[in-house]
Amino acid sequence: MSKFVVLKIGEGSFDAGFPVMLQIAEESEGAHASLALQPFAEMMGKLPPDPTLPQLFDHWQSSYRRLGMRSRLSAPTVQETNVSLTGDCRTAAQHLGDRLNQWLLSETFRPLRELWLEKLHPTETIRVLVQTNDVQLQRLPWHLWDVMERYPQAELALSTSVYERIVQPPSQTQRVRVLAILGNSEGIDTQADRRLLEALPQAEVQFLVEPQRQSLTDHLWEQPWDILFFAGHSTTTADGDTGHIAINPSDRLSMSELRYGLRKALHQGLKLAIFNSCDGLGLARELADLNIPQLIVMREPVPDRVAQVFLNYFLTRFSTGESLYLSVREARERLQALEDEYLCATWLPVIYQNPSVKPPTWYSLAGISIPVPQPTADAVVSPPKRDRASLWKVALSSLLAAGLMIGVRAVGGFQAAELATLNYLMKLRPSDRPDYRFLLITIDEAERQTYGTVHQGFTLSISDGYLKQLLDTLQAAQPRVIGLDLYRDLPVEPGQTALLQHYQNTDQLIGVCKAADEGVDSIAPPPTMPTNRVGFSDFVVDQDGVLRRQLVSMRVTRQDPNAPCVVPYAFAAQVAFRYLANEGIRPQLTELTVNAKATDAIAFNEVVLPPVLSWMGPYQQFDDRGYQLLLNYRNHREPFSQASLTDVLTGAVNPDVIRDRIVLIGVTANSSNDYWQTPVSHAPMPGVVVQAHMTSQLISATLDQRPLLWMWPFGIDALWITGWSLVGGGLVWWLAVDHRANVRWRVVAIAIGAGVAVFACGVLFHKGGWVPVLPTLAGLTLAGTLVAVHQTLHTSVKP
Repeated sequence: MSKFVVLKIGEGSFDAGFPVMLQIAEESEGAHASLALQPFAEMMGKLPPDPTLPQLFDHWQSSYRRLGMRSRLSAPTVQETNVSLTGDCRTAAQHLGDRLNQWLLSETFRPLRELWLEKLHPTETIRVLVQTNDVQLQRLPWHLWDVMERYPQAELALSTSVYERIVQPPSQTQRVRVLAILGNSEGIDTQADRRLLEALPQAEVQFLVEPQRQSLTDHLWEQPWDILFFAGHSTTTADGDTGHIAINPSDRLSMSELRYGLRKALHQGLKLAIFNSCDGLGLARELADLNIPQLIVMREPVPDRVAQVFLNYFLTRFSTGESLYLSVREARERLQALEDEYLCATWLPVIYQNPSVKPPTWYSLAGISIPVPQPTADAVVSPPKRDRASLWKVALSSLLAAGLMIGVRAVGGFQAAELATLNYLMKLRPSDRPDYRFLLITIDEAERQTYGTVHQGFTLSISDGYLKQLLDTLQAAQPRVIGLDLYRDLPVEPGQTALLQHYQNTDQLIGVCKAADEGVDSIAPPPTMPTNRVGFSDFVVDQDGVLRRQLVSMRVTRQDPNAPCVVPYAFAAQVAFRYLANEGIRPQLTELTVNAKATDAIAFNEVVLPPVLSWMGPYQQFDDRGYQLLLNYRNHREPFSQASLTDVLTGAVNPDVIRDRIVLIGVTANSSNDYWQTPVSHAPMPGVVVQAHMTSQLISATLDQRPLLWMWPFGIDALWITGWSLVGGGLVWWLAVDHRANVRWRVVAIAIGAGVAVFACGVLFHKGGWVPVLPTLAGLTLAGTLVAVHQTLHTSVKP
């Protein structure tokens, strides 16, 4: 089911802001689609004031028009494009796109963005409508919105807030009727457009070449048309409300001067108007007043070559049955190949839509129903005969397959594949909301050099003096917890004396140390900081180097009692404990019984943290260092708010952004070795961001009921694999025919079982359960294959 999204922008201004409503609905299957059909999601918001956006647009538009490209705006003398002008236009385009996206990331608009990301899947087909009467808003390059890049099956159109649906008669000819106006062609090649239209399938095209006004009006009145096409010169007035087309060398008409003829054509069935000419937003606004259902125009002067290439790509896709929106998107994006010569070509085509009418397809324009093939008498296949092999032999084959898969899994044969599958499942999840309880203060390479101090030949991230200044600034803003993800075991002068007081007296400050492990020296916590406010920074990674587990606590018995870092809990756990304590929630020890073995577990109220144990899941080779959880990363491009060290020290960060939040301080410099491979990102993730994910996992599970990832004990996994192996063998027995028939029934049986198994695994993963996917599919497939082989070998063959 496709979706219909409307972004309604109310009356306002760039100086005062705009009220906004986002509505999301299922796309209607009928002839008309409107949000009057009850959207399933709706939210109000606001776009804040931003007077720089119109200025940036005007600068880009001026730069673009100064390029002097030969276009369908008029017939100017060809100019040589200046390299500096090209650079200025490219820079202006970049600045405009960046500013637009910053505007759409504002706090007052962010909830609408999050609702979009939550309710719409990237694989869905989506029509997006920006509905506004403001000319300046309609001129903005909305296709550059970063959200649109995530949805390859979505395209955006413009609309006004006032519209009316016109009832139109259905087509009776089974042909697409096109009235093609080839207007004043001075300086351009409209014959290229003509050749493309002549090649259209199932089309009846009437060409008017540089017609007189009377002839054009007569054709609009006297015959019904499905598509009105214009190629030639056109312009829009400075206020953006009126457009003119040059129908011949001497006549320039506005749409109001064709009003009655266009209205007659609309009532006779006109559904789509294409103006393959320049500066068409004024034309679109006038035609929208007439309630023309669909319009395709060029928002700015369009070079002749760009107009021809777009028309070719669009008609090629649209005439083969592709949707109007996706045909425009593909044709528009393919113009990128021309942007080395024709800058911003992909900005030009835009759809203008009457919201009450569903966009047509090529076949619906012609009134053609796509026939559904019906089987002939010769093609009817009699029901397959089931194999009469006894069910106990089917069960035996299935159990043999299951036992083999369980044995391979028990010795670690599936471990690498299962870990890779977990990576894939993590990336497939719907996008999470960002966790706004966090603010990460990052120290990049430049800041490390600016604020750091060289100590024993190494540049440390920040000196004690600057760290004291940072902590003072943060404490004044009253955060809930401050997590210092920096090793501070040694003085980094100047300023240590004052900093030691901070370590000792700041109750919400959590420090970090490193426990000794496998030849790596232990690193002490910050001096004078009480051990109950210190957590270890140690992580556990899987054999492929990917960090999938969170080490919550480490058994002190495993640690060297003389080491400088001997603390029971991890840094992320200590930060979470401190935050939840302010909510009146403290960790408790409880007991779990798994595979008849008792083990201690940590709980927050009713939420029990499910430990990863050595006899659970795919971890046949397991680093049993302490209490570990599977790490449920937040699946979002920007899961946590961030600010630079410089911004905080210079007062550029609003104290309200810090107040009552968890503030984590850490290094993101490229030279740092605190980077980790994770399942959710291709690039390594800074350690301070990993710590935020770990802390967020504990807090979100307790306060927000966000699922923790869990696994079954090995015995239940084995029962799961066995059950699906029996399903695979049973389905083949039930559906398969004897060996003389085509093997497709056996393949269908296995495919059905595999599809249901994958769906079941996916549902469980959505609830937090990581169950064996590949061993399940392997057992099901092997069981079905063994049963099929048994049927082939033991079914008697009759001549």
